[in-house]
Amino acid sequence: MSIVNIRANWHIRRFWRVFFVVAVALAARPLVARADGDATDSSNSASAAASVTELNRKALEAYDNLNFDDAKAALKEALALCDRNGLGSDPVRAQAYLNLGVVLLAADAQHRDVAVANFRRAIQIQADIHLPERVANPEVQQAFAEAQAAARAAQVPRAPAPATGATDARRPAAHEGHGDGDGNADADVEASADETEGGEHARWFIGFGVGSGIGWTSGTGEVSDLHLPSGFEPSSVIHLAPEIGYFVRPDLLLSLQGRIQFISGATPERDPGGTACGSDQVCSPSHGATALFAKATLFFAPSGFRPYVSGALGVGQIRHVVSLPDRNNCGTDPAHPVACVDTAAAGPVLLGPGGGFMYELGRHFALTLGASALVGVSAFTFHLDVGGGIAVEL
Repeated sequence: MSIVNIRANWHIRRFWRVFFVVAVALAARPLVARADGDATDSSNSASAAASVTELNRKALEAYDNLNFDDAKAALKEALALCDRNGLGSDPVRAQAYLNLGVVLLAADAQHRDVAVANFRRAIQIQADIHLPERVANPEVQQAFAEAQAAARAAQVPRAPAPATGATDARRPAAHEGHGDGDGNADADVEASADETEGGEHARWFIGFGVGSGIGWTSGTGEVSDLHLPSGFEPSSVIHLAPEIGYFVRPDLLLSLQGRIQFISGATPERDPGGTACGSDQVCSPSHGATALFAKATLFFAPSGFRPYVSGALGVGQIRHVVSLPDRNNCGTDPAHPVACVDTAAAGPVLLGPGGGFMYELGRHFALTLGASALVGVSAFTFHLDVGGGIAVEL
């Protein structure tokens, strides 16, 4: 072999060695870059998920403080962060949708359909997601149950609908798009009847209160049959107020409330004629009074501290205890007479407004404090009751 051929073969082998090294290097470079990119993406996703978790926390804190606009802004930022970082199916996105539904219900009852749509999105991402107890008031529970029913209905296989031409072609799918989660309507909020069936749950209210009051008295006494001095007198001692009702809307309660009054301090009086008060010739005073009211109560907050106004129409009596300063000959023992204290009854029709607040201590338990102003007809009184109690929501 000539020197020329030897050198040519050497250069050829060197060329292929260099080519092979360069080819391997070029092939390995994308793999290294992809690995670095995957690690970076993973790190970015973890950081974004942590940020979304923090925004969810801030939103619930704002919700607790009734700062609904701040809560909505934080949750919209959380959802946008999910979109930018590929967290479309991450549980933190589901939690953001869930929280947004809760906030929308609290901010405005007119956003209920959009709130249900956000609950559905949360369930579609995380089927086992549940409501935190701190936000699970009756209104939220009802809307969430409706979303669960709709999600279950959407999973049931259905026969394809017959084609009806271009009109159907233009109709959006029931779950297309995610929307921006605010008060704007979108395809997700148009739940059909079969999707919402079974989403309604009874929301019963059972309350028990204790109170007392004061009211205007006039006319004649029930025992003495004497003219009573006009003025404000107490309805001594206390009254009990059991109540049962139903939330026809999350903010509207219709109920029946009793008023069972206990009276002390009134004195018996002997009947000199012996004809009006039985064989013992003693006219005994009343020791109580009862009334029953139909009430409508409107709440101004969906949960937590819930101020309200109410209206009541009832039948029954309210009694007031009135001292008779000019009479000192009452009591059962003629040898030891006492100052006379009589009662005045008002009613039998009672009506008037009320107001107060209910403070929810948990998912089903609440404290109540309120006042009501009542007018009695035809035996007139203007009466004010104040009382507090407990309530259970089922």
